[in-house]
Amino acid sequence: MGILFGVLLTVNTNAQKSPINLDNVVTPSKFKISAGAGTANYYGDLMEKNGIFTQTSYSLSIGTFYSFTNKLAARLDVGMQKLQGADSKKGGAHKDRNLSFKSNVFDFAISGEYTIFDLDKFSLSPYISAGVGVMLFKPYALDVSGYKQYL
Repeated sequence: MGILFGVLLTVNTNAQKSPINLDNVVTPSKFKISAGAGTANYYGDLMEKNGIFTQTSYSLSIGTFYSFTNKLAARLDVGMQKLQGADSKKGGAHKDRNLSFKSNVFDFAISGEYTIFDLDKFSLSPYISAGVGVMLFKPYALDVSGYKQYL
């Protein structure tokens, strides 16, 4: 069982911004871009029960956000993580078993988001989000000769 953990730092930027409209008021962009970096961790039989962060790898993401109205928006997100697990890092009775794997994980998601409160009037708001996503991965291990063997 693989679980991804991550603390993402998100930076929003304006893709296009019109400095002045007819009322001489700054108009916010409908497009926003986000990027994130964090950690990915495998949790399963190839690790110690208390060592959840002993085989940590990277997690990266990038996305875009388009606001149709003040409350309705669409998101498109792409991510890449690396998962790994190895008996050699676990120790104990399973070390002789010598099982291991590595896998790059790619994910793609598109979703809609409805914000309950108008963010022009409130600093925070609960929201409802629904969408679909696809995850691709191909785990492998290295054989005694150093060649990749896909699992």
